[in-house]
Amino acid sequence: MKVLRLMLGIVCCSLLFACSDNLDEPEEPVVVPELTIFLHQPYGIDVGYLNGDLSEIDAAMKKHSELRKVNILYFRSNTISGSLYKKYYDKDAQGQVVIRDSLLKSYPFSSVDYTTYSGLKTILSDVISIGKTEKIGMVIGCHSNGWLPTLEDKSSRAFGTTRQDKYDTTFKTLSKAIESLGKKFEFVLTDCCLCQNIEVAYDMRNTCKYLIGSVTEIGSSGQNYEKLIYRLYKEDYAGTCDDSYETYYKVTSWNSATLSVVDCSQVDNMAAVMKRIYKTSKDVERTELQVFDGYDYASNFGYNVFYDFAEYVSKSCTESSLLADFNAVMSKLVTKNVYTPTYNSAFFPPQLSGTGRKIRTCCGLSCSDPCTDRYDSLKETNWYKATH
Repeated sequence: MKVLRLMLGIVCCSLLFACSDNLDEPEEPVVVPELTIFLHQPYGIDVGYLNGDLSEIDAAMKKHSELRKVNILYFRSNTISGSLYKKYYDKDAQGQVVIRDSLLKSYPFSSVDYTTYSGLKTILSDVISIGKTEKIGMVIGCHSNGWLPTLEDKSSRAFGTTRQDKYDTTFKTLSKAIESLGKKFEFVLTDCCLCQNIEVAYDMRNTCKYLIGSVTEIGSSGQNYEKLIYRLYKEDYAGTCDDSYETYYKVTSWNSATLSVVDCSQVDNMAAVMKRIYKTSKDVERTELQVFDGYDYASNFGYNVFYDFAEYVSKSCTESSLLADFNAVMSKLVTKNVYTPTYNSAFFPPQLSGTGRKIRTCCGLSCSDPCTDRYDSLKETNWYKATH
């Protein structure tokens, strides 16, 4: 009997020690992602800056364990091919958390033209199927001319690179590709210059709930992604604007920042109001308006293209009741808006370097109606067709 008790005691102790070992090294729980963030980083910007963005994302993932609930995918391309990657958590030989990148799929440009509707649709469809989350958001990091067509190609390819037309695409094309998938994104953040136009907002109104971007040029380093990714996960879109202001006005030498959040559900309401306003509006001298670009110093332009939307309407609208309707919709359309006292442009001459142009007023959206130099191109935008 004593022998039996002794044997049972040994077995119990063995089980106890085995349980203790398991408690010392618990298995990490499986985390089900809630959100997919897709970073579209097409050809046309210095890779060094994009790599910096990815390093900042790595830092955010290490800092915030909640980001395990986010699938972070990104697309890179060059003149030959594009590639889709995914970031994932891993451990190094010392057991420390590290972030690695996994190649998911390659897209040879010869077979998948990722600047076109069909190419973008293919890539975005893969993002949705791989992400497997109800919520999807998109961040675009590249060069941009807003709604403008590139200088040589009149087919309106507005973002990607501004140097080689065949590697550019448009917001009109992008929106068509997203809409075809039947999936409305939570947000689209354009970390590229001059994108927060009413013309672009109209193109993107059915693709996402919120459009986040800048009415002016953005510094080459882009947003602070260590803060940005966590803000987007928490749906703190207003916070992304505050971070941009802090980063560029108080930290970087660019010393210029404008960022706003547009509620896309209000864009059609604004189009309806503007259609009424345009029937009775008067011409406005564009020299009287706040401008947001430096194109008047650019050799290919020599004139400004982007103006403050609200100021243009306030000076062109002839009926107080219509202006009141405009302001009412505007208060719902732009939910957050920040801007520094001045803005910068890569086209500014030396005498403006370090000082920039003053911002008297900024509603968070630009428009190009006063720009008669680009009127033929402007008339081809969906916004113009819907409101005139």
